[in-house]
Amino acid sequence: MNSKCFMEKLRKKTHNILGNLFHLQSTIYWNQLHMVSVQALCIWARSWTLKPADLLLFFKK
Repeated sequence: MNSKCFMEKLRKKTHNILGNLFHLQSTIYWNQLHMVSVQALCIWARSWTLKPADLLLFFKK
């Protein structure tokens, strides 16, 4: 019983650490993705010479 309890605690601890690492990793990934999409939008906006109002409409969707 004691070793089972210990394994359960260890599993939860490991799960938490992995969860935190994954969360951090995905947060960094999403931030990079967001930056890339914003840069792409800026380039796209310049090439099409959109008005800022058009971009606002795009973000509101």
